[in-house]
Amino acid sequence: VLDNEVYDVYDIILVRHPVYRFRSIHKFYNKSPELKSPFSIAAQSQSLFEFCKNLTEGAFAHAANNFQTGLLSTHLASRYVMPVDADLVRARQRLLSARCPGVVERFDLSMAHAESVLEKSFPHVDFSYKVINQTSSIETAIEEKLEVFRSEIGATVFRRLTEMNALDINLWNFAMGL
Repeated sequence: VLDNEVYDVYDIILVRHPVYRFRSIHKFYNKSPELKSPFSIAAQSQSLFEFCKNLTEGAFAHAANNFQTGLLSTHLASRYVMPVDADLVRARQRLLSARCPGVVERFDLSMAHAESVLEKSFPHVDFSYKVINQTSSIETAIEEKLEVFRSEIGATVFRRLTEMNALDINLWNFAMGL
């Protein structure tokens, strides 16, 4: 409530596969040389392997540790604090409370759902879109994408990223079931 006005929030929350998102992050920053944050500079100056390896042990490890669980459980307040099991419970509750929860890997379906929810209040809403940030022009299953990613960064770094994102993987699996 602001100045005695009540706002109705129509939140759209999309969860992305937590391990594969690192490949997407690296590619995005390498396609965006104008971005000059320390994180983007690291991505731009390192190979995919180096970037991911440094995420497992370097200054940006907070971005590689169950980031989505932390983000959804605390509403940005403590995103640099290592999430714990209780945060996963809150993140799931936050996802369930969203009007339009979805999954990046099911983007079309997630947007169709969002449009159906929002058209009740906004009859002319149109969620048609032009793909701008697409990791691959060939649609492949996430399992295949993960296998290619594993071969790009090596089994050890891939396993470490997977371990560091156990809560996010759980959250992603939960979102896939919604």
